[in-house]
Amino acid sequence: MKSQASVLAMLVIFFMLLLTIGLIIYINASYFQLQREYLQISQIKANQAKESLLIAYSNYSLFIYNSGSVVTKIIAILLINGSNVSIQPENLTVVPNQNVTIHVKPAKAYVVVTSYGNSYYVMVSNTKK
Repeated sequence: MKSQASVLAMLVIFFMLLLTIGLIIYINASYFQLQREYLQISQIKANQAKESLLIAYSNYSLFIYNSGSVVTKIIAILLINGSNVSIQPENLTVVPNQNVTIHVKPAKAYVVVTSYGNSYYVMVSNTKK
């Protein structure tokens, strides 16, 4: 009976050791995954701060100049007409010091949205008399 108890105790200790090793490996893997995600978020935030667009409107066209130091991806343009907002999806990459032209539907104002989460607003001025 004593030998059975000692074998059983050894099995319990062995499985507790395996469980502890597995838990340590899981915690390390989770920590490294968290660290990778933190670095990715830090990089996105740094690029978001470096992003800068200059936008002008004329004759149903938006003229966009990338004056920042990072490549910008325009993902959408919001067309604002009073309380009505419509979305014009885009998938346009603009490298630094490059101009692009996007033709848009009539609206009172436009918001250009980028993949870094920045948005740039331009209002159409009424010069009719």
